[in-house]
Amino acid sequence: MRFRCDEDIGFPSFKGFSIYKAFVAALRECSCVMPHAQCALCSVRRSCAYFGLCATPPIHRGPESPETSSAPNPFVLRFPEDGPEIYRQGRRMEGEWILVGGGVRFLPKVVDAARLMGRRGLGQGAGRCTLREVRELGRSPLEGASLYRLGDRGVRPPELRLWKDLLREFAGSGPSLGDVRLRLHTPLRMKDRGKLVYDLEFHHLVRVLFHRAFSLACIHAPVSPDPGAFDFEHAMALAARVPVVRRKMHWKDWSHEIQTGKTGLMLGGVVGKVTFARVPRMFLELLAVGEWIHAGKAAGLGMGGYTMKVSPASGARMGKVRRKASRGSPARGDLR
Repeated sequence: MRFRCDEDIGFPSFKGFSIYKAFVAALRECSCVMPHAQCALCSVRRSCAYFGLCATPPIHRGPESPETSSAPNPFVLRFPEDGPEIYRQGRRMEGEWILVGGGVRFLPKVVDAARLMGRRGLGQGAGRCTLREVRELGRSPLEGASLYRLGDRGVRPPELRLWKDLLREFAGSGPSLGDVRLRLHTPLRMKDRGKLVYDLEFHHLVRVLFHRAFSLACIHAPVSPDPGAFDFEHAMALAARVPVVRRKMHWKDWSHEIQTGKTGLMLGGVVGKVTFARVPRMFLELLAVGEWIHAGKAAGLGMGGYTMKVSPASGARMGKVRRKASRGSPARGDLR
């Protein structure tokens, strides 16, 4: 989405959170038709854009366990966190809304909410902006088709991109084993056995990506995957054997500063670069999907974003893994 700043707009250190709050509030106003404004009591919530995009109900782990876990919403908000903290009047501001699965059908409401969000104002001081254009995400900024321009009465339907098509494009040039260089450009926050991860290992990243991709598919895809069709324990044993050959990372804290200037929400995670050696193809494909859906805590707000480069595998070796008979679901992971 491309906006033009009608006034100066100042952002705190984490733009994604400020824009997410403004977008969610605007989406609710555009979508909710009930005077009580309570999703739990709403009889038409299944067709509501706010409920479908921002109020995904918790996942129940099964009748044998009363525990629930948070469920991912079917969109990812991405704004360039390395951009200016103050967008001056007349400057162009761009961001990306990645809609997943059933979330795509709510695109017209997303556009309406983005327009309302701009009229209300963003950031510190509530500077206003105008939505000028919405384009599909392509390989380059000019490749995607235009879906909406200022003055249009409606939104043109996008060309759906299926995960299998993305993976087919990746598989056409990807090796069966590859060395992977990741650059984490927004903080990746995750826990392993209840403790924050500071020294990222390959199995840490794989576990949270499996969990997120599997949860998105179960809740928001037309057909839910079969947990028993995938040997999760064996995959994690393979991931534990993938070595880190280079790591240059540090912890970065993001704070969301409210208008009074006080620090409210603190979100931090690891950023930097890491290289993994001899990564099997099944994980290369998972990492390719992860570039779109992000990983770890607050992924929908833009955290856990990375880009990767794959090269032919070097001489580093992985240890052998004996396959176990038991099978499991990615939703059993300890990381979140």
